[in-house]
Amino acid sequence: MRMFRSLILALVPALVILTVSIMLPGCATDKATQSSAATSGTAINSMCVCGKPVDGKTYTTYNGQKIGFCCQKCLDGFNAMTDAQKKDAVAKLAKADHPKSDHPK
Repeated sequence: MRMFRSLILALVPALVILTVSIMLPGCATDKATQSSAATSGTAINSMCVCGKPVDGKTYTTYNGQKIGFCCQKCLDGFNAMTDAQKKDAVAKLAKADHPKSDHPK
């Protein structure tokens, strides 16, 4: 019984990540809206979590950083993530927009 419980506890996070990753690539550009929390400043990313360019209209704020999205569906997917998943996604977005080759030697 303990082994079954451990297996279930290990599979739940994987299923959440899989569900979000399936939802995001299929996002459609639709009538996007801004999150009321993020209405000024520049987003830390130019590419959405799904890999498409941000639309310049759909944003949210996470840990004081403005995050851009290509559509409302991607924003909804981000909002459905756990804090750990959001932290990881934001780190990847920031890194993608600022590769190591940009750093001075």
